[in-house]
Amino acid sequence: MKISARFLLMTASIELSCILGLLIVFHFLIIPWHVETVKEKAVEIAGAMRAASSHTELSTVSVQIRAEEFAAASLGDIKSKYYLVVLVFFIVLTFLVMLVSLNIYRRIISPVSLIAAAFTGAGPGRAELLSPLAEHDDEIGGLAREYMLLSEKTERAINEMRENEKKSAAGEMEEKNALIAELNEKNRELSALNEKLLSEVEEVNKARQAMLENESRHRALAESTFEVSCETDIGGNYLYVSPNNEKMLGFKPEDFIGRNFSEFVHPDDIPAAFGAFQKGLQGLKADAVLRFRHRDGHYVWIESTGAYYQTASGEVRAIIVSRDITARRRLEEETIRAEKLDAINKLAGGIAHDFNNIITCLTGNMILLRKNAGDAKKFEEITERIEKIIKRAAGLTRELAADSEGGSIATASMDLNLLLRSVAEGLPDLKERGIRYNLELKDGLWPAFVDGEQVLRMIAGIIGNACSAMPDGGDIEVKTDNLMVFENDRSLMMAGRYVKISFKDTRRGVDNASAAKIFDPYYCREGQKDGLELFNAYAIVKKHQGYMTASADADRGLVFDIYFAASGEAKNAAAEDTPGGSRAALKKAKVLLMDDDEEILQSLSENLAEEGYQVGVSLSGEEAFETYKAHFESGDPFDVVVLDLIVPGGAGGAETVKKLFEIDSKVRAIVSSGYSNDPVMAEYRKFGFSGVIAKPYEIRSLCEIIDSLAKKI
Repeated sequence: MKISARFLLMTASIELSCILGLLIVFHFLIIPWHVETVKEKAVEIAGAMRAASSHTELSTVSVQIRAEEFAAASLGDIKSKYYLVVLVFFIVLTFLVMLVSLNIYRRIISPVSLIAAAFTGAGPGRAELLSPLAEHDDEIGGLAREYMLLSEKTERAINEMRENEKKSAAGEMEEKNALIAELNEKNRELSALNEKLLSEVEEVNKARQAMLENESRHRALAESTFEVSCETDIGGNYLYVSPNNEKMLGFKPEDFIGRNFSEFVHPDDIPAAFGAFQKGLQGLKADAVLRFRHRDGHYVWIESTGAYYQTASGEVRAIIVSRDITARRRLEEETIRAEKLDAINKLAGGIAHDFNNIITCLTGNMILLRKNAGDAKKFEEITERIEKIIKRAAGLTRELAADSEGGSIATASMDLNLLLRSVAEGLPDLKERGIRYNLELKDGLWPAFVDGEQVLRMIAGIIGNACSAMPDGGDIEVKTDNLMVFENDRSLMMAGRYVKISFKDTRRGVDNASAAKIFDPYYCREGQKDGLELFNAYAIVKKHQGYMTASADADRGLVFDIYFAASGEAKNAAAEDTPGGSRAALKKAKVLLMDDDEEILQSLSENLAEEGYQVGVSLSGEEAFETYKAHFESGDPFDVVVLDLIVPGGAGGAETVKKLFEIDSKVRAIVSSGYSNDPVMAEYRKFGFSGVIAKPYEIRSLCEIIDSLAKKI
């Protein structure tokens, strides 16, 4: 049996520990005890010797010396015995330690080494190493038996697995052979498919090459043209912009990519741009004229047209082509400005001509009036002529005010057939002038949103102009029809429903060049003199946001086509209540007049007083308020207030009526102004007024309105 160095070291350690302990015991316990015993014996001997010395002649010193010699001899003898005992004990102890260590090695260290060798070894014979240990009845024997049992089970399981592997090897080989055959078949199919794919890939590459060539061709075309092309997604975000955009707007193409068009379009044009996008999505024509911001800050007029397409992945894209029309737009504006200036010059000249004639007539008749002051009949005749001249001047100013830009109209849904019939009934003298008036009115005509009074003026103006242009007689033909305009129609009109009125006359000497200028004020053709009739008619149509055209008819004559927006149910204009009506016998209404013109106040107050009214006057809105308040608080209020709309430097009619309502919620006020197209005049009830009358007016008309309001008190 091989004794390991670890075992020898352990044995030596135990032995040295025991010897060291023994030396400590002898040195500190046994030797001091023997020394004390020797000392006691020496003392006894010394005492005995002193006793003996009394009988002998030995001196005390001799006795002391002998006692010390005895003690030294005794101590030497003790030390010799001590070393002998230690040597014998060491030999015996060494033998005992070796016996104990050998027993420990045989029972513990050797079995543990065998178990370790069994666990760390290899091969099926590992368990046989533990057979001697399995016979032991201690814990190591139990551990050896458990390992041998576990090793036996493991070998049995391994053998079973090897048997199963051998049994399944044949079946797996068959399956593998079948799988290999199937894989070979699939491989042949894949080879055929691969050849087909290679052919298709070649075709795709050819198509891709053709597409790239086509794209390069289109890109070169887009870059070489003066127009700018771009591509956006459905939200208006730029995906591509042609390089020549830099020449038009100063931005590089990459400045647009990923950004929305609204970042470059003028804020006022963004709704129109979105409208064009929506039209395109609906499959309609998507054209727009917009202002785009240039890199240096100014805006450029851009005309764009676009179309949508769908990508292979289903995304909707827009292709837009644009051109710079700033120069064209500027030229158009200059042309329009020049045409407007020419029209204004003609208008000013015509008005001056008409008013000069009126003033001449007034001057002549005033001279005659003074000369014939004593002739009542002649005085009455001249007075009537002066009244007609004044009415003529009033009509002229009324037309000018109504035709000025920015005027408001009070529209309602009306039947235009009824308006045309009412005009026809009021023209009994046409036959006497050799003019035949023919109506062809469509049954089921859609009603239209119009201001009935202004449309009547328009119709009368067109017919009056036709009569003036046909002094020898002729024909006037009027037709009505329904018209539907669609988004994709190539028309200047907005999509929607329209009511169409056509006027055709048989005047001579009209061509398309003349028709293009026919709406200019005081436009004159050779041998004829036109005034404001057609100019007024055109202005009325424009105020209704309608359309009016003039064209020369091939058969001879002129055709006017007018389009008004259609509405829902029609309102009968003839059935509307007028602010007038029959004047009652009520003559005692109390009226407050407010106007900044003293002459107007004096004339109005005297005429109303002669009609039997009680009249109060004021030159400003503030004065009118104080006067009305004083009478209201005194219990004698005014029945009706007539307020001038505009008072320079003071409160006008609109401000005054608000203050009057603060003290009297039942105040009845009439607004009066020479600005007949002011929004307050058109929608006076919204501003708190009960009636309206436009200057110039007749006293009789004012009295009718005052009476109608006074009746409601």
